[in-house]
Amino acid sequence: MSLPTDPVSGLSWLRESDRSRAEHSALRDRMLSGLYWDDLEKAITTHLPALRRQAWGPMDMTSNVFRSISGEIGPVPYDSEPHLDGPAGSEQLITRSQGGILTDCGYWPLMQSTGEQIVGLREVVMRLEHSDVGGLSADPVPPHRVEVDVLSSAPRRPVRMAIADNRDRPDKDAAQEWTWEQWDITDPMAPSYKILSADRMHDLTERYATVDGKAATSAMLSGENWPDRWRWHQGARKGRPFIPCSTYHALTKASYWDAWYGIEAVAGSLTMGVLNTFWIHCVRDGSVATLILVGGVPVGVKVENADGTPLAWVAIEPGAFNMVQPMTGYEGTVTVERMAASADPLMLIQSIQRFEQRVALYAGVSAADLIRESGDPRSGYALSVSNEGKRASAARLIPQLRRSDLESVELSAAIVNGATGSEIPETGYSIGYQGVPLSAGELKARADYVREMLSLGLITRADAVLQFHPEFTQAQIVKYLATADAERSLRASIT
Repeated sequence: MSLPTDPVSGLSWLRESDRSRAEHSALRDRMLSGLYWDDLEKAITTHLPALRRQAWGPMDMTSNVFRSISGEIGPVPYDSEPHLDGPAGSEQLITRSQGGILTDCGYWPLMQSTGEQIVGLREVVMRLEHSDVGGLSADPVPPHRVEVDVLSSAPRRPVRMAIADNRDRPDKDAAQEWTWEQWDITDPMAPSYKILSADRMHDLTERYATVDGKAATSAMLSGENWPDRWRWHQGARKGRPFIPCSTYHALTKASYWDAWYGIEAVAGSLTMGVLNTFWIHCVRDGSVATLILVGGVPVGVKVENADGTPLAWVAIEPGAFNMVQPMTGYEGTVTVERMAASADPLMLIQSIQRFEQRVALYAGVSAADLIRESGDPRSGYALSVSNEGKRASAARLIPQLRRSDLESVELSAAIVNGATGSEIPETGYSIGYQGVPLSAGELKARADYVREMLSLGLITRADAVLQFHPEFTQAQIVKYLATADAERSLRASIT
């Protein structure tokens, strides 16, 4: 399929410096979504000539280590809704009950699936917007649909961002077209907003943008007309424009994009598909003995092609009994030679699974944290990550998520303030993540450890609370300890 109708498969209208990054990110996205059969077929045919490829039969997609590991690690911080604290007046935004803006937006449930993308794609851009009908909305955008420009003095904060979006044309039924939605705040005094065609040759802002329900040109949304919902309204940033997007990074680096990290796991997962396809071929076609009939032909079997030419072989199912008769003109004794099976499926699958473990290591999981769900190393069941491994991976991921989550919360507050005239605080938030709950045995072991560390004076009471409630923010820890002290005093006075 050619562009611009399908940016995922070609991306030829991205600028040259972004194309290789975007192509690889698009491959990752297809592998995470299960739409990578063309990529796997390409990997198989790279290993095989056409004639052998036909003999292998249908491809096998049952092992995708890249997707499995990303799906096990990424959602962990959001398996339970994070604990979000804010200053007075922020209740409208952060309350966890119905009516809370983030709750009604479905932000934290959305982050459960987005977490997998963050780990797998390495970055995800969260597009935030507000409408009179739907209120606050959040839309995760994969990195192969995003271009950014940054300043050399602030390489992780974009001053221009463009997002490729497939839009329904309002002037044509069932017609769609790819566009670039672009924000540019390189000059904070003259911010610019445009909706451009895929080739950037045409300004389509008036076709898709509105102000007060009427079509709006780029000039009506730029400069002094930059919408209030895209400006800060409080503190030192008051009046400054912003791009209504936050970027989630799996790892903070000096450069903005980290597209190539873990490429070994991506390539290895495709190779796993090749190996599993070969294994099924061996089970089907090479795991039983091969019979060679000398001087005879099977009775009742037509051993020729439709055009009358003779066949060199006849397919016989395992366990089948076939009568044979001497071949016309043959004077010797009809014999059957038996050749051993050409493949050992058990040994082959064990070798493939060792390779699978190597791929998982490149996906960021240590060998000690890998488990096979069946408990049998000979089993074909998929690998999974132990709870301790998930906690370790989440601990590395959470500092990156915290920064982006808090940025999303602050942007959401400013967007809602600009759209509705509310005065929700735009700073002063903190967030904590629960992670994987401890089992009964793990709780006991941790309690013994914490008790000993407290007795030696090596940790504080606040540190002890965090051992059991990693989701608590500093304010929640203070409140928790104050409540515990009050209850202790009450019990002492009663006794």
